[in-house]
Amino acid sequence: WGWWMRNLRTPARRALLSQVTSTEERQEAYGILHALDIAGATIAVGYITLSLFLKLDLKLVMLTTVAYLATSTLLLAFVKASEKPRPKLTKMGTKEKALFSGIIISTSLFGFSYFSFGYPILTVTQRFNAPYLGTLTYVVFLLVSSLSGYVFGRVKYKEALLLAMGYAVASFGSLGFQLSTSLPLYFASSALMGVSVGMVETFEPSLMSKIYLREGEGMGILSAFRSFGLFTGNLVMGFLYSFHLAYWYAFLVSLVAFLVMLASSQKS
Repeated sequence: WGWWMRNLRTPARRALLSQVTSTEERQEAYGILHALDIAGATIAVGYITLSLFLKLDLKLVMLTTVAYLATSTLLLAFVKASEKPRPKLTKMGTKEKALFSGIIISTSLFGFSYFSFGYPILTVTQRFNAPYLGTLTYVVFLLVSSLSGYVFGRVKYKEALLLAMGYAVASFGSLGFQLSTSLPLYFASSALMGVSVGMVETFEPSLMSKIYLREGEGMGILSAFRSFGLFTGNLVMGFLYSFHLAYWYAFLVSLVAFLVMLASSQKS
């Protein structure tokens, strides 16, 4: 249910952001959106971690989230969408088609490899027998991801190539979780995953908004393919986790996503 609601939210807010920004502003705008989104999550997981450390009742802590959700919903009620007409779906050129196909295939593959962070939390918790260390690993991921979105939103370089590099960083982050033996190495792997997600969540929607002029439709396609990968990928990860092969799987699939996007970036 939560993921379904997320899929209703994500395309709409990305489309709204696209409507009120110019092409030149798009990359930075999506970087800031990701930074703010994940900064809030960082604070939330931070106090969950503190609650686990202090052994507080998590049910009471979770109830506090109702206030934040109610406030954000109320603020959205006052947002007015722009009245600009729906653009015609023009035929893409050869370069745009190659880039569009690359993004769609790569985002699906990234979804297949982009496991729920519950797996690293479980891995660290089991290894060190400390639930708060597991959620602290998540805090590292979120903090780095938020900062990465802000930083990469301002980097003026080939977006398609940087997106491909984001998938490559994810593959090394997954490999790190597979091979890590100490807490600092787990934190480093979490940081790599954070950098990757910051890059992907900035460059994917930015590129899509520039080649697919119907913002809502384009963002919906992007979310649909990512979600299909996520759903399937988490099932596969759950099956392979018992055999200690889950992170190897994520490493290999992310690597394939990198190669596909790299090839597309060369054609565009």
